[in-house]
Amino acid sequence: MGNYRRSPRCGYCGERGHTRNHCPEIKRLAEQGSEKFKRILQVQKDAVKNRKCSYCGERGHNKRSCSHKKADKVFYDMVGKEFIEERRKDMKENGVAVGSLISYVPYYDNTETTTIAYVTKIVTENQSPTWRWLEKYFSEKPDGREGYYRYARNLDSSPRQDVLFFLKSVTGTGIGQWGDSETCAVDYEDFEKGLRKDTDARIKVVG
Repeated sequence: MGNYRRSPRCGYCGERGHTRNHCPEIKRLAEQGSEKFKRILQVQKDAVKNRKCSYCGERGHNKRSCSHKKADKVFYDMVGKEFIEERRKDMKENGVAVGSLISYVPYYDNTETTTIAYVTKIVTENQSPTWRWLEKYFSEKPDGREGYYRYARNLDSSPRQDVLFFLKSVTGTGIGQWGDSETCAVDYEDFEKGLRKDTDARIKVVG
């Protein structure tokens, strides 16, 4: 079943589509001068005024209407966009493109056999910054600690997934972690490790 939610029913007038706190009938009767309904409206206003937001901790609003949360979500999306743009730039500079030839040594194959594969596609849509990238990104900002906190508050439970590129073996097998696959997906960060001087390049562009 989908995430179906029934429309709320008002505890005062019984109509659907609003709650007692937003009942137009209560508001109408208060505007007509009823002291009883004026008191009800005042109690409702006082409750809103004293409400504490579970996101920012300020009073007078809730998480749904929090302006800080909305601003942080814009910031969160901006950081994600910068990550994708940087990945695309790095991949281009390092020769990773559809059709590129890749030298591949499986991680758990003791024979250390090198296989040649080619890039079939690159996936950037809905991918997210890695922890390594985030650490570097915010460490270079003057307000990095605050920025990271703003970003982290909007993280959901879904795992971090780097930009991927897919490989297909030229010989028909020899890739994947165990060297027994014809195709595999590679996190760009795994490829990037081989660019560092202190690391063996198990995955590198050869053509």
